[in-house]
Amino acid sequence: MIIVSGFYVVCWLPTTFYYLVYNVVSQYALPDSSYYATIFLAFFYVCANPFIYAMKFEPVKRILLNLILARKRTVHSEIAVSALANRHVTNPRTLSTQASMEVVNRS
Repeated sequence: MIIVSGFYVVCWLPTTFYYLVYNVVSQYALPDSSYYATIFLAFFYVCANPFIYAMKFEPVKRILLNLILARKRTVHSEIAVSALANRHVTNPRTLSTQASMEVVNRS
């Protein structure tokens, strides 16, 4: 979260500072290029934020990969993955039997 927070500060602080100077000290004529540069940084943050989350946080990365690959998951494959992740199955041959029993038990 430090990376996300630091990136937020770097991108939004110039915009906040620009508006503060513009509204408080109105006798300064700020160039238009500084306005466009601060808006660009703010928009860049909005565009880059999903990529930062996708690179740094494993749950977000996993969900995005599933969306991109558009894999269809069946009930049996979900049960198989959860069973293997929880180490309920020691013998892979008994996986289909246990998965069928779990489907029946869920109904």
